[in-house]
Amino acid sequence: MQILDLAVIGAYLIATAWLGLRLSGKQSTVKDYFLGGRDLPWWAVSLSVVATETSALTVIGIPVMSYLGNISYLQLGVGYILGRVIVAYLMLPRYYDGEMVTAYAYLGRRLGLMREVEKTSYQQLYISAFRYCT
Repeated sequence: MQILDLAVIGAYLIATAWLGLRLSGKQSTVKDYFLGGRDLPWWAVSLSVVATETSALTVIGIPVMSYLGNISYLQLGVGYILGRVIVAYLMLPRYYDGEMVTAYAYLGRRLGLMREVEKTSYQQLYISAFRYCT
């Protein structure tokens, strides 16, 4: 690595730490910390979910593959964003109205607690069996 590379990495780490310290401490409760006080716009929540699920390999690899002429990977990035916008538009209002945090809480409220446990158990069983068979 060159000196310039190390300087850029060091500046990035310092800027990230400074930004974290500058913006921290505005949460007064645990709910504010984990849910942002429930006052974030839907698009910010959607982009946060996309950023959480997207790996660095995806961010670097999709443009490279597209540049090399294989734009089939581009559908992955577009699908992430489009899918999350649809999910955010359909599901987030239900989460906010019901004071829920996860999809499991939504299923529990809609189907009842035992149905939720039973349904997620069957889903895990099917997913595990499918992965084992393929």
